[in-house]
Amino acid sequence: MTIPYSIGIIVLLKRIFIHLSDFDLFWKKAGLEDEELKKLQEFLLENPKYGPVIKGSNGIRKIRWKKKGIGKSGGVRVFYLDIEEFSVLFLITLLEKNDKENLSKKELVVLAELVTSLKELIQSKRVQHEKRK
Repeated sequence: MTIPYSIGIIVLLKRIFIHLSDFDLFWKKAGLEDEELKKLQEFLLENPKYGPVIKGSNGIRKIRWKKKGIGKSGGVRVFYLDIEEFSVLFLITLLEKNDKENLSKKELVVLAELVTSLKELIQSKRVQHEKRK
């Protein structure tokens, strides 16, 4: 009988999720629970390009997400940014469907600038990390 030298578990990390403070605030305000957040993250992990890119947002996507026991019609709209090359997904903000249908043009301009800053920050961190090697 052969005994293996070692037994290991390989975990393949597909994305790092980063929540912006507005997202967490509005998630709680909408009455959504941690279990629902886990389901959203699992869905986005498997389908990071699911939502359409919003024009003028510099890459932000939007999906409709149902509230437990209510369905998509009474749910929320989740705005997120997936940066595939760095395996990072930002949960940016959300809107409750009964409060507001979409982001305003002014909000989109601000978020597009935020996306530019986030991409630059991630790129600079990668460069710093590679210089240490």
